[in-house]
Amino acid sequence: MRYRLAPGDVWMFDAYVLPAFRRQGLFRRLNDFAAREYRRAGYARVLSAVETLNRHSVRAHLALGARPRARMFCLGLMGLNLIHVGHWTRVGRWGPGHRLELPVEML
Repeated sequence: MRYRLAPGDVWMFDAYVLPAFRRQGLFRRLNDFAAREYRRAGYARVLSAVETLNRHSVRAHLALGARPRARMFCLGLMGLNLIHVGHWTRVGRWGPGHRLELPVEML
């Protein structure tokens, strides 16, 4: 899936912290560093996706001040993908040579 971002937006992939290293502030330090670098590069907003069933990640993002923008539901069936976000729905192919693009307005 590809997101079409607005000017000044950047997409940040999540960081995984092994269970043995959790509760040491590593996730916060990684995100603080990334946020500083993004600001320095001129970005105004950082977007990320968090799996709602991953309660550790949800809790960590909320503790950092992240605000949920939307819930996304994805269903893949016979080469087609259905994406539903809020009141938006998109259907398309996703795979080699095919990208399902979601505009940032959906978020």
